[in-house]
Amino acid sequence: MMRSCCDTSCDLEHSGDVCRRCGGHGQPVARETLDALLTPDAHKRLEVGRYFFDSSPGCDVVYFSNEKDTYFTKQDLRVRVGIK
Repeated sequence: MMRSCCDTSCDLEHSGDVCRRCGGHGQPVARETLDALLTPDAHKRLEVGRYFFDSSPGCDVVYFSNEKDTYFTKQDLRVRVGIK
């Protein structure tokens, strides 16, 4: 029986882009975006690493990094996120 890539390798490869709060897959986001949109207090928690955008409407998390265990919610942003 042939296994699909998503049986194992894809799960491992993409585990960093899954929001641990809702299980939604995130889209990579540039550091410049976070620098521009986070409030000053939230920006203090921003570390070097890969961050993702969570577009799931039912989840308060907007940006996250599983490698840094950092989650930014709607309250951490300077602007309203229309897509959520």
